[in-house]
Amino acid sequence: MTLVHLITMIGTSIGLYIVWMWVSDNLIYITSDSVIESHSSPLFYLTIACSVSASFVGDFFVKSMNFLFWPTPNEFLRLLINKNFKITESDNKAKFD
Repeated sequence: MTLVHLITMIGTSIGLYIVWMWVSDNLIYITSDSVIESHSSPLFYLTIACSVSASFVGDFFVKSMNFLFWPTPNEFLRLLINKNFKITESDNKAKFD
């Protein structure tokens, strides 16, 4: 797990939940049973789905950027194997020399 992934998970899933519960418990027009009401609300589950999706998209973005701009030899080998190329070909061998 990367540091960016950890920050994204905490900020979007746990952080949003804590902020939502703190704000809903401290507002006057929301009843004291806000936790029970929010857990029975479809909006609560939509928030969870959006949080998980945002966390996944953030992680996918970071991994894609690393692969496209700073590929490691392992990632290059995986790409060659997926495309059925061989390391012994002259173009590919130059990358490892």
